[in-house]
Amino acid sequence: MLTSDNRAAIAFQKALLAHIARFRQYPEAARRAGQQGTVQVLFAMRRDGAVTDVQIRTSSGQSALDAAAAETIRRAQPLPRIPRELPDRLTILAPIAFDML
Repeated sequence: MLTSDNRAAIAFQKALLAHIARFRQYPEAARRAGQQGTVQVLFAMRRDGAVTDVQIRTSSGQSALDAAAAETIRRAQPLPRIPRELPDRLTILAPIAFDML
């Protein structure tokens, strides 16, 4: 059974990932070279939406895509505010995909 805290966490995660996706920019050189991949980015944030740390947890195998993924998180600031039902600080693992569909 979902509690109100679980519902808040799920809704926040969806809103956060949608917000971050709007700031993803595919590096042009990587696109021309046909580079694709998904980067797992681990980042920490405060309630006000400020990012306090960004790390690449799992590389795409392409340094340009890894750098672009980390920059996506930084560029997306301020992130959506953390709802009051959740902790003041969160650490989140987010996939940032670069694919040429």
